[in-house]
Amino acid sequence: MSWHEGYCKTRYFWILANSTELAQNFFAADCDWNSQIRNELLVFEDGY
Repeated sequence: MSWHEGYCKTRYFWILANSTELAQNFFAADCDWNSQIRNELLVFEDGY
């Protein structure tokens, strides 16, 4: 969900799971996966 506040775009994200532990484990695994360097080319357009 996102909306503009002044000159900034505010974004909020939720993780839906059957338990807090499952949600926290998913978040930790996602953070770990995203912190690893891979053979990828990331393209940023218009500052995003």
